[in-house]
Amino acid sequence: MPNIHVDDVLSLAPCFIPPVLAGEVLAWSEPVATSLPAEREKRPGTLTTFCRTAPGWELKHEEFVSNNGRLMLFRAELRNTGRTVEAVERISVFSGMCNWEGAACHCGKRLKHEKPYSFIHQQEEFSADPDLLVQRPAGTMLMSWVEGHLHPAMLRMRNNPHPGNVNENQILSADADFHGQEVAPGDTLATAFLAIRFGNDYNALLAEHASSICAFYHVGKPRHPAPFVLSSWHYWGIMISEETIEAELAAANKRGIPGDVFQVDAGYHTLFGDWLETNERFPHGLAALAKRIASHGMTPGIWLAPFMVNPESKIARLHPDWILRKKDGNPVCYRVSQACQVLDLSLVSVREWLEETFHALSLTGFRYFKIDFTRSYFTDEDESRLRDRKSNLTVSYRQALEAVRRGIGEESFLNVCGGHTGCLVGLADSQRTGADTLACWQEDTHNPAWHRVRQGMFRAWWGAWRYNDPDAVAIRRCTKILADTRHGRLSLGDLTDDEARFMVMHQFLAGGVPALGENLQELDEDRLQMMRRVVPYCGVPAALLDPFNPVCPSRFVTRLPARNGLPARSIVTVMNVTDERLHPWFVLNERIVPDAAEQYMVWELTQNRLVGIFAKGDEFPMGVVMPHGTAACVVTALSKDAVPVGSDGHFGLAEIVCFSSYGATFSGKIASVWPYPVTIAFAIPENGSWTVLQKEFPPQAEFDSTQFKCLAN
Repeated sequence: MPNIHVDDVLSLAPCFIPPVLAGEVLAWSEPVATSLPAEREKRPGTLTTFCRTAPGWELKHEEFVSNNGRLMLFRAELRNTGRTVEAVERISVFSGMCNWEGAACHCGKRLKHEKPYSFIHQQEEFSADPDLLVQRPAGTMLMSWVEGHLHPAMLRMRNNPHPGNVNENQILSADADFHGQEVAPGDTLATAFLAIRFGNDYNALLAEHASSICAFYHVGKPRHPAPFVLSSWHYWGIMISEETIEAELAAANKRGIPGDVFQVDAGYHTLFGDWLETNERFPHGLAALAKRIASHGMTPGIWLAPFMVNPESKIARLHPDWILRKKDGNPVCYRVSQACQVLDLSLVSVREWLEETFHALSLTGFRYFKIDFTRSYFTDEDESRLRDRKSNLTVSYRQALEAVRRGIGEESFLNVCGGHTGCLVGLADSQRTGADTLACWQEDTHNPAWHRVRQGMFRAWWGAWRYNDPDAVAIRRCTKILADTRHGRLSLGDLTDDEARFMVMHQFLAGGVPALGENLQELDEDRLQMMRRVVPYCGVPAALLDPFNPVCPSRFVTRLPARNGLPARSIVTVMNVTDERLHPWFVLNERIVPDAAEQYMVWELTQNRLVGIFAKGDEFPMGVVMPHGTAACVVTALSKDAVPVGSDGHFGLAEIVCFSSYGATFSGKIASVWPYPVTIAFAIPENGSWTVLQKEFPPQAEFDSTQFKCLAN
């Protein structure tokens, strides 16, 4: 691949943006630069250090450029050389003047409710966090932070009020926001590393950056398998009781729903903050509740919002000094079902309370913890003032999560809903990737269901260090409400069959934690059976094939590795977010099939039918994709031996736990977690061509090639 440098993607002219300090604006010296050979991420290159001084300060910028020009790393250090404690608001790690007009851009957004988006840049000002991608014909650039917990950060594009020429119309800066963090004399404030990567493949750049983050934190995927979670929230809301939970547990057992975790969501507690106390609908307390869940063969799970307290709660009245406050002294507030105040996580006493609370919950028997509304800590990011002025929002947020992890222990599963992803690496087992799901297509004019796909799939690359959680599926048909309130109307469901399959497919594409939020006693059987297409989890997030689609990514490929005798294969998917029918075609190129087989069989999974046999470089049709619907095809390389090519069960053929073949002879074992029969289709070599055979089997069965009938040639 040819070298791709920054000037191939941007016309960049470096400029200096001085640190923003709490005091007066300072005059900085011209930089003194030194360069040395260096190596970063196992790549040789050159490290250049630029040193500047101002009265009472020393500023050092580091810039690493790899020899092949595909990696640049930036970092800044600000040292207090004066005699007094000083406050720092912002340090620009990287800045330059450029012209992006006409470039395809993607702006990442860190918090779950925010909407990542792509667009063609036309002089607008914008900001992105934690990632920004720019595509031009010459290549693609990814800009993102490595250590997300050191400080809040933002990538900002602003119009240049004094451009020298057309290539200086905008100013791009990567800013570390410290919000008044204090630096004592002799101390140094260091920023995170900013990485700028260049290449030709969007997904490859993201995978490379994800590997860098994992290496820095010495982490990989969580040690626990991703569980299938049954949640009480998405139908019942806060209107749960001991009787409701018991009925749901019994229904799950009776219907053979293979839930690993039953998670009790909001509605069991009294006031936010008093998490160990239950309300009148749970008179027997939390230990009894956990025991009942475990008696039904599932792991007990519980929800709480630990970083907020109701002002009337016992903990808030006992410790008013624990509340996070703004510069003007007023508390930082966050309203949910209760009006709450946010805790100051920089305080050691608050973190000790968090650890004690979660340890107490663990002792009652809970082993799955969903913590919600943690983004409340960043509600008034620019106005908040921590009690510990030597800390900042992200450092103290991560310290609080470390306290939670100590409280629950390493063996418990931690799901963070609404968290700051840069602070979660190595601590959370899963993280929500988007807004709450509902059992309807159009919540309002601004929030169609496909927004969750846009949020979740643009963040799917975060699955390198924890499981993606696209939120529980809610796919019921229901016209009754539990109460004429916002939470009481959660029970409504009006998705068409195509829309329900769309919602389920999103869980498969996320490649993380599958979950179901339903009234298990009443969910229609055909809707329940949709979940067998995605449970158990496949563990592989899909890659985006149209990442710069300005509306929503709609084309994906999931590359499943070889396992249990099954070969590696690719699943291509179309998600139709429009109100029109689509007739998509795909080309069997390197993005879909990286191997070099002579022939590939394409099997349509949503209708369980053969599409055909194709060579690399050929186009193949997906058929008609209905409005708000989805279609998926599995692409399998054909060699000289029989191979499974499709199933009406799991998209990833998870039912097949053992398989072997030699020529046209094959055998294997089916062990489905669901109580439904499954039809498996196989491609069989025969006289220089291929025959497709299929047969329906019970959920637990052994098979061999003599049991199959001919379907087609």
